[in-house]
Amino acid sequence: MIENNRFRSSQPRQAPERWHVGSKLTADSTPINYREHIMRNKVILGIFLLMIVYIVNNFFSEEMLIGKYANTNFSDDFIAEIPHKADTLILKKNNAFESRFYGKGKYKIIHSLGGTEIDLSYGEGYSSTIINGEHIKVSNKAGFSTYINRIMFFGNPKIILCEDLNHYYEKTE
Repeated sequence: MIENNRFRSSQPRQAPERWHVGSKLTADSTPINYREHIMRNKVILGIFLLMIVYIVNNFFSEEMLIGKYANTNFSDDFIAEIPHKADTLILKKNNAFESRFYGKGKYKIIHSLGGTEIDLSYGEGYSSTIINGEHIKVSNKAGFSTYINRIMFFGNPKIILCEDLNHYYEKTE
């Protein structure tokens, strides 16, 4: 009997190089590595979750901000435009605010890529004085700009007064 060795080989048959363990061929014959695919999805999910945390902690609607804020975390050091005694800030619906330290004034909420910011403007009228025989009139208006945040979904919104000293107004009502 004559044996035809043309179709037999002593070597085991191997898959073509384009096939990989843990891979599947797509319609265009390119392999999909499941491990890479899963890792890519985990990275996308992680970025998505970080974006959600950033948005929830840094962006607030005006309705969320209306209410009373207490300044209990202060020091006796004097910093211009920042209360150094216990104070309560009340943000009202008509963009007005009231405080023992700032008095009455108006606020403006600004949304930017950095988060929610607040501009407080306060003071009324003018002061006048005479210097070197000249009558000088000076506005009593002043302003303060800062940002609002909260820590990791928990806690109330905080109006940051001095980040370095951890000085802020925290919403109480």
